[in-house]
Amino acid sequence: MTSEERDRRVLALYERVLEIEQRLIPTGLHTFGKPGAAAETVHLLAMVVSFPRPELGLPALTDLIASGLGLPPYDRLLEESQASGERMRERESVESLTRETVRRLLALGDRPEQETALWLQGRTGVPADSTLEILAFLSRLNLRLQSNRELEGLVAALRGDYLPPGSGGDLLQNPAILPTGRNTHAINPYAIPSALALRRA
Repeated sequence: MTSEERDRRVLALYERVLEIEQRLIPTGLHTFGKPGAAAETVHLLAMVVSFPRPELGLPALTDLIASGLGLPPYDRLLEESQASGERMRERESVESLTRETVRRLLALGDRPEQETALWLQGRTGVPADSTLEILAFLSRLNLRLQSNRELEGLVAALRGDYLPPGSGGDLLQNPAILPTGRNTHAINPYAIPSALALRRA
């Protein structure tokens, strides 16, 4: 095996470990009735803004940061980091700046979007006005993350009270699941027949 092949395999393995850690199991197990710890919240919100939100007209913060640093789009960094150590370092730089942006936003307290946007502009060159809406979205999401109504919802359900419905599923794909503690409804994509099964039917 050549050294290039060995490096490629190590990078591919590293990519898989990162995917499991950061995307498939981003926060570990949830304690019923308690909001997540600050570090978990930062990590979770950083993952949320790693995806564009077309329903809100918001780009991915990772794409804005990558563009500000003169790098390819984040999706391309993800793909190319599997075979390139340089791309892996660039990707990690984008992810680190994304987490630091979220951490600063949450640490500043009341209405921190402008100050955080200016800090990010100084670090990456991304114009502050292009990130204000994303940061405001994160602030709203953080408030909903902190208002955990799970115990309240459980007690109401045990009493036979009406629980207002809310969509369920994965927070990364659907931030509208917050706040928790509602009567959730969702479609399980794994339970829906495949296109082939529909054609055969």
